[in-house]
This record gives sequence, structure tokens and C-alpha cells, in this order.
Amino acid sequence: MQTNAVAPPKLTLPQRAVFLVLGTGCIAVAIGIFLFCRFGTDPSVTLYQGISAALRLPFTGALLLVNLPITIACLVFHRNLIGVGSVANMVLVGPLAQFLQNFLLRHWPLAGLAGRAALFAAGVVLLSVGLTMYIASNLGLPPVDTVSVMIAQHVKLQFRWVRIAQDVTAIVMGVGLGLL
Repeated sequence: MQTNAVAPPKLTLPQRAVFLVLGTGCIAVAIGIFLFCRFGTDPSVTLYQGISAALRLPFTGALLLVNLPITIACLVFHRNLIGVGSVANMVLVGPLAQFLQNFLLRHWPLAGLAGRAALFAAGVVLLSVGLTMYIASNLGLPPVDTVSVMIAQHVKLQFRWVRIAQDVTAIVMGVGLGLL
């Protein structure tokens, strides 16, 4: 079946940079909201939270502890997977999310269930918009997302199964470390 879909226009580098900055900002704000609401997060953030709790590090420190070695490995073995977007994701998301979480803890007037649920719903929308813009910028994968790509390429498994295994491992490790 043929479709009459038209390919989207290619973005210029300045447009891609704007998408990267806005997308990364939206992702960070969404993660800060999720951390504040305490309704749950994605597998990677769960891992960062577990490391943060176990090692008594700020969220940003745990994010860097995981992503910096991955970024270095990518520079050596899979340079094509990372770019300026990878670095932006690694150094901006943690501090912005942590700042927003702390801000909300001090200033959000609706700390009850309904207020947190409304804020969480806004976070889901922001995360969706942010991820769409970040992906559209095509300026590099987030460092933690390169792990499943590298493993799938090296062990010749379908990406989806490797990604599921990575996410389950991150959740188990995050929850396990958080209980220490």
C-alpha cells in the first residue's frame, strides 16, 4: 500500500540547535516534575535515583557517574552514536531537573495528590514534546541510550530485546540500590 506522505523538510543546523536546547530543557523540566511528584520515572532515572540514594550523591552526580564513562566508551568505540546533543543531555538534564525538583518542593502550593497528579500529567506532555524535539535535532543519543545500541550491534540481537533487558536491569538496580 502506497502512502502520499511527504517527507518533512530537513532542518538547518541552527534549527537543530534550537530543537536540541528546547528539547533538552523540556526533558529536564519533566524529569524534575516526576522527581517531585514521586509517582515514578523512566528506567534510567530510576537507576540514577538508586545510585543517588546508595552513594548519597545528588541526582546530578549519579547521572554523571553513569553517563560519563559511557560517553568515554562511545568516543573510543562508537563515535557515531554521540554528538553535542549527548553532551548537552549529560550535563544539562541533571542540574535542571534537580533545580526544578528543589524549587517545586519549596514553592508548589498544591502538594496533595490532585495537585501532584495534574503536575505529573503536564510532565508527561512536556517529556513527549521534549523527546520529539531532541530526537528531531539528530545531534546525538543520550549517553545511557547508546548502551543498548552498542550491545545489539556487537551480540547481533534485535535492538528491542536488548533495550528491554537494559530497562529491566536499570529498574532492578535502581530499586535495589535505593533500598540499601
